[in-house]
Amino acid sequence: MKIAFCALNVDECSRDLHDCSDDCTNTDGSYTCGCPTGYQLGSDERTCEEVDECAADIDECSHDCTNTDGSYTCGCPDGYELGSDEKTCNDIDECASAPCQNGGECQDGVNQYTCSCASGWDGTHCEEDIDECTLDSNSCHVCENTMGSFVCSCRDGYVVGDDGMSCIDVNECDVEQDECSHDCTNTDGSYTCGCPTGYILNSDERTCDELMKKGCELSIDQIGGVKQVFTSALSDTQSSEFRSFSSRMEFALDESFMSSSISPMYQGCQVISCRAGSIIVNFEVYLLQDSATVENVTNAFLEVLNGSTFGSSQITIVPSTWRVYEIAEADSSPPWYTVPLYVALVVVGCAVVVTAAVVATVYWCGKHDRHRRKQRAVEAAPHADSPPPPYGDHERKTAWNVDA
Repeated sequence: MKIAFCALNVDECSRDLHDCSDDCTNTDGSYTCGCPTGYQLGSDERTCEEVDECAADIDECSHDCTNTDGSYTCGCPDGYELGSDEKTCNDIDECASAPCQNGGECQDGVNQYTCSCASGWDGTHCEEDIDECTLDSNSCHVCENTMGSFVCSCRDGYVVGDDGMSCIDVNECDVEQDECSHDCTNTDGSYTCGCPTGYILNSDERTCDELMKKGCELSIDQIGGVKQVFTSALSDTQSSEFRSFSSRMEFALDESFMSSSISPMYQGCQVISCRAGSIIVNFEVYLLQDSATVENVTNAFLEVLNGSTFGSSQITIVPSTWRVYEIAEADSSPPWYTVPLYVALVVVGCAVVVTAAVVATVYWCGKHDRHRRKQRAVEAAPHADSPPPPYGDHERKTAWNVDA
């Protein structure tokens, strides 16, 4: 019987005596199989099978994992980008590219961004101008759209308010922007002109012309069947009694004259004063220029008298007191003392008077002085029984202060 002795180890790996599919590692009397990174040894311990790191959850990806032959790659969802380690994902800042226009503010999100637009702009990127003039958010009279905004203006008679949108009425009467020659009344966006009693507004609606006026007088006996008694308050044109009484009278007179033959030319009336005699009322009737005579006005009032009563308030008069008269026009010529000739004469006359006064004063003063000197001389003369002085006539006269 022969016994075999094996003294040397056989390297199956180097002699390719192994059946490993990939790596072979020699061992004492045998060998083991191994696999490269990304593979693992199969159950037969000889062949290598590819490892799915993604499925085995042994990858280092922060988000997406894609298996490859022997390895894997990492990926990122939309809105992220792979970092330098090729494993982690970083959020992409979509606002970094400044996508918002016209002063819009960018707000970054995951794989998105939103623009908050400045006033006057709209759209995803604030690229669309809003036409504010088509909205109900402004109170402009006249709206003009501009890029990103709008401008308000107002119609004539208004100014733009502090808010830049509202229109405020201009009171032309207060700021003296009106063209009225007399009275001005402000209206919404404009004004109207008026005239005082006794004037009429011209066709230009700005200036006033004086009306023709006739003076009238009558005595009131009763009003509505009530006896009228004059009081001192009625003589005061500023009293409430006078204003109330004159309003009733003017209303009744308007009623009467407007239904009379002078109606087309009648322009109103005004009570001027009241005095005792029952109540004697003086008033003026205003007519279109050169349109009526005293006789016309007299007859027109008599036409509307019902007996001795007129007006809806039943004012009874003393018919015999009714009279109409012309109102004398004030002299429009300048006072005599403003006429140059008169001024010159007054100046010369004053100069003559002053000169005469100076001459008279000088004469009177001279005469009075001579009289006083003579009086002193007489008082100083010696009596008849005094001895003659021891000097001649010249010396004597000099001593007595008598003219030589």
